[in-house]
Amino acid sequence: MEAAEHLKAWTQYEETEDGRQLVILEGEMNWQIYDLLGFGRLTPEIVEYLMGLLTKKQDFPWEQLFKRLENFYYNWCKGKFIDSAKQTLPQKKLQQLQQYGIQGLGQREVDIYTRLNVMILLLVLHRYAKGRDDLKQEIVFYPSGQTGADNFEEYQLTRVINYSDCFQLGTFNSVVGQFLSDANLSGADLKGANLSGTNLSYANLSGAYFGLANLSGTNLSYANLSDAYFGGASLYGANLSYASLSATSLYGANLSYASLSATSLYGANLSYASLSGANLSGANLFFAVFDEANLSSANFRGADLGEANLRGANLSRANLIFLDLSYVNLSSADLSGANLKGANLSRANLKGANLKGANLSGADLWGANLSRANLSQKSWGDMDWDENTNWENVEGLDTAVNVPEALKKQLRRS
Repeated sequence: MEAAEHLKAWTQYEETEDGRQLVILEGEMNWQIYDLLGFGRLTPEIVEYLMGLLTKKQDFPWEQLFKRLENFYYNWCKGKFIDSAKQTLPQKKLQQLQQYGIQGLGQREVDIYTRLNVMILLLVLHRYAKGRDDLKQEIVFYPSGQTGADNFEEYQLTRVINYSDCFQLGTFNSVVGQFLSDANLSGADLKGANLSGTNLSYANLSGAYFGLANLSGTNLSYANLSDAYFGGASLYGANLSYASLSATSLYGANLSYASLSATSLYGANLSYASLSGANLSGANLFFAVFDEANLSSANFRGADLGEANLRGANLSRANLIFLDLSYVNLSSADLSGANLKGANLSRANLKGANLKGANLSGADLWGANLSRANLSQKSWGDMDWDENTNWENVEGLDTAVNVPEALKKQLRRS
């Protein structure tokens, strides 16, 4: 019996003297799952082929299949199939494989591959259901259980990942990682989890805990990460384009060279985070906090920094061209070598800021506060400005450090 026929058989009923019953009862189905999925991994090609066969069947009972696989998954997470003094299903499958001459495996590998393959099927059913109005409310897979429900175990997915990696690091990511798009991990606790290089695009990660987690190179585009916690996490080179990180904490996180284009970071906390070389073009940074953050060489072109707090941030060599930075707190920020061409800095707080070598051509500094700001240095040279730079009503120039002589002369003439 091929895999698609097994999946179909697990949904079928028959009439008996005791009423309508499943053709394949739970115990038998559990063994068939181990027999079918306990060796090797499901690939995208195999899954696509299976789904193609099932979608051809009219009125296929998708919800019934989902519920039975989901029940198996949660029982597996509780250790039902391996915590027994009697012969276990993983042991039975291993003995079968050995009879076929397949050596080098252990019960853990059989148990892990079975669970991961079932998880793949559940993730694929979840994603398929989202595209159907008649199923999207009925088929929702929560790898850690639904927040607030009796089956919710906030650490469940972390335990699954760690157990999967116990015989070879990266097993979970290599087997399941590419199937996590659209996954619902809301409220899950994934502290310290390794999800590097996985595909979490369009996933729901709202309210999840990713403290110290490794998400380097992960695809999080269009994902919902609002109210999530990423303190100390590594998101180096991650793709967060068009993602929602409203009110998310990224305190001390590493987002160097990450793509955050068109991302919403409204009210997010990025204090002490590293975003060197990050792409923040078109991002919504309204009310975002960047205290002491490293934003060197970051690209902010077209970003909205309204009411953002950049106190003490490192913005050296950052691209801030034509940005509206009015009223933004840039006190003690390092803007050395930054490109502020055409930027609106009216009423900006630049107290103690470092503007050595910054390009202020065409910038509007009306009413900006430059108290104790450093405007030049030998290694960087003077900041650049031109006849279109507006210095009207600038405050604190009398206490600014290293004011270029040419600027002093220009301001005396005006």
